[in-house]
Order: sequence, then structure tokens, then C-alpha cells
Amino acid sequence: MTDYEAFAGLKERLLAENEEKYKNELIALYGETQLKKARERFAALTQEEFERAEKLAADFTHALKEAATTGDPACASAREACSIHREWLAIYWGKGTLKPEAHLGLADMYCADQRFAENMEALAEGRAEFFKKALALYYDV
Repeated sequence: MTDYEAFAGLKERLLAENEEKYKNELIALYGETQLKKARERFAALTQEEFERAEKLAADFTHALKEAATTGDPACASAREACSIHREWLAIYWGKGTLKPEAHLGLADMYCADQRFAENMEALAEGRAEFFKKALALYYDV
């Protein structure tokens, strides 16, 4: 099996797992057309883009954890975390679809949806709300 075939298989497995868990919820929230577009975007990722996204996710976690220790959502580490998160999202969403309103809406979901909140809170107490505040400052809203 070539590296390309292995990577293609990994993407298919990840897509299948995601759809098995969330397909009905995603269709209800965003519609079948958006789900299809997201699936196509993910399937089209190159290995380099995927690896970059994985690195950005780790960098985001580190930067936001560091920023949360300051307690200041306007600090340089918080701005860096927001910038990293934006770059990470752009890989999955596409640069043209990543508007500040959508990014801020995602931060709202990180606070409102218990599953996302638990992931954020596992790394630092109050982190979901901290990120939401930091992102609002990042976009100056």
C-alpha cells in the first residue's frame, strides 16, 4: 500500500466515524448540502494540509492553555491562540468561508454544547468562555 492509499484510507475512516456519530445532527443543523460540501472538502485535503492541521491543533491547545493562565483574554498568547485557531479552521472550512461571524459562532457553540465545553474545560477551567472572550477581542467586537 502506498502512502497515498494509506492516507486516503485514513480520511475515509475518519469521515465514516464522524458521520456515524453526527450525521443526523449535522444534517439537522446545517442541511445535507453543507454536509456534502464539508465531506468533499475533507476528502480533498492533502496529506500536508492534514498534517498542518494536526500541528495547528496542538499549537492552539498550547497557546490557549498558556493564555488562560494569565487570565487576560487580550494577552499576546490569547491573540496567538485565536490566530492559530483561525488558520486551523481555514484548512477545514476553506479560507473563503471563514468569516468572523462564523468563527465567533463556533466559539459560542464551544460554550453552549456540553461536548465541546468538556473538551475545552479538560485543559483549563473556564477555557471555553476565555476563548470566546479572546476571540471577540481578536475581531474587535
